[in-house]
Amino acid sequence: MKKIILMSLVLCGLNSMALEAGDLAQTGISVNHLMADGTEKTQDVLTTEKGQKYTVLEFFSTTCPACMENQPKFISLSKELSGKATFKFVGLDRREKQLRDFYQTIKSEFSFPYVLDNNRFVTKAFAVSATPTSFIVDQNGKVIFKHEGTFDPADMQTIRDLLK
Repeated sequence: MKKIILMSLVLCGLNSMALEAGDLAQTGISVNHLMADGTEKTQDVLTTEKGQKYTVLEFFSTTCPACMENQPKFISLSKELSGKATFKFVGLDRREKQLRDFYQTIKSEFSFPYVLDNNRFVTKAFAVSATPTSFIVDQNGKVIFKHEGTFDPADMQTIRDLLK
């Protein structure tokens, strides 16, 4: 019984560390980005394109069915809102080769950075415990939106409204 109570307290503590809307995200987390132009850059995960106020992150795993279901929706939002925010996929599979191989199969579908987080620096900083998880972070590092799971039409509209 003591073990169950202790384990419950540990799990509750982990959930309380997760970033939520209103929290400040850690800045200065430099990781490799595969860019749409075929180059690779090491830069802060919250780096935005010139003139944009928001970074939209989609944490995913290549083996996650819900993540694969979210991808076309995320890509669609990125095209629709391209002038409003910098969109980024954050791949958190442990094997870098798996992330790179997957990128090769989907890179023609989108024109935004693909972040290699196989060491999970970004994943840990954002305390991501489930995939897919999405965040919108403003230029000051404040999380203004967090979503876990697949997007339904209402979720997509909320993102549109936030990025107007």
